[in-house]
Amino acid sequence: MWEHYADHHKGACLVFDREALGSEYLAFCDSIGTLKAGDVQAIDDVEYKDSPLNVPISGTFGSLAKFHAVLADCIDRDSIKDLFLRKSIAWKHEREARIVYTRFNVPELELDNPTYVPISSSLKAIVLGEAFGDTTEILKLAGEDSPAPLEIYRCVWNLGAPNLRK
Repeated sequence: MWEHYADHHKGACLVFDREALGSEYLAFCDSIGTLKAGDVQAIDDVEYKDSPLNVPISGTFGSLAKFHAVLADCIDRDSIKDLFLRKSIAWKHEREARIVYTRFNVPELELDNPTYVPISSSLKAIVLGEAFGDTTEILKLAGEDSPAPLEIYRCVWNLGAPNLRK
């Protein structure tokens, strides 16, 4: 995965306490009131299977509102799992988990704005790639924003196997 996602070992991997991250995310959503009727969220493991994806939407829609109405009728926990929490078995080695939050009827001013979710209580460690450059900013962030000491490791490869070093 380092070569695929981390620009040939130049990136970093964040290590979370999964349950704490889920709790932190849900508390954040509750605190800002972003969950509205019809919105769907899921926090779960990715399921690895090779089977056709079936989204039961058909017909012609005269407006975006009509499309949203049909979409809202078919979006539920199972369809979110099929759409966002499924990958081909070719990726099974990842053992990935995801947080999915699908919002409908978002005000136009918010369409291009990211939602920043606090992660400071659930972030436990950072693993730097072997070719990661200057660590000054990472070390600074780890000390300033972390309520508990944050473990920082470098992933060094030895004979094709990863080794973590503090």
